[in-house]
Order: sequence, then structure tokens, then C-alpha cells
Amino acid sequence: MDIKLWDVFFDKNFKHEDGTEGQKIIVVISCVPKDSFLVVKTTSKLKRNFLAENVYVRAGKVFHQDTLIQLLPIYSFSRNEFDNALEKQTIAKIGTLRTQPDSIKELRTCYYELKEEVEIAFFPRIGLSA
Repeated sequence: MDIKLWDVFFDKNFKHEDGTEGQKIIVVISCVPKDSFLVVKTTSKLKRNFLAENVYVRAGKVFHQDTLIQLLPIYSFSRNEFDNALEKQTIAKIGTLRTQPDSIKELRTCYYELKEEVEIAFFPRIGLSA
């Protein structure tokens, strides 16, 4: 499968930073197609998570509910990990943010504002300069 920047996936077995697994919708924020992908997770639990490091997206073509894209933490997946998950059908593409350019612009703006909290190695991959 051709995985592109801003593609949105449903992951049945997403591994959180605390080691737990669960269902999550994730957004590809950087891709080196033959190598790796950077993704962030989303939440529809707006009241608990309305923080500066989240981007609000109204329900529409991609998300069935109003959703927050959580800019931090950023997760890295190898191409092999993504391909295996696609093959096992534990991950499935559900849409793309490319149909919502205002959301992409807001994501980029927020990452620029969060530069101090983003690993410097990720800067060029998400369109920032050091």
C-alpha cells in the first residue's frame, strides 16, 4: 500500500508510551516511504484533552466525531512494522487530512510553536528547521 503524508489509519493494537495497547486513530505526519513513518494519535475525548499541543478537527470526511490530533508524543514506525500490520489487518487506512488543508496548516503552525518540545531529529521530517 502506498502510505502518504497526512494519511489517517485505524490501528487495532496501537502501543502507547506506557506500554499498554488499544484501538487508536493515528495520523502520518512524516513519511520516508521505503524507510519509516512518524505518526501521532487522536482522541475524541475533548474535555480532558483540550491542550495547546492538540489540534481540533471537526467531524467530517475523515473523523466521524469532533477530534483532537495529539501532537505529542510522536511515534516512529518502520516500514516493515507498518507493512506487517497492514498484512495482518490490524491497521487500516480510513482517510486523509489532505482533504482538509486548514487542518494541515494548523498542525504545521502548532508544531512550529512546540519546537522546543519536539526532538530535533524530527524537525526536518515534519517540515521544521532547527
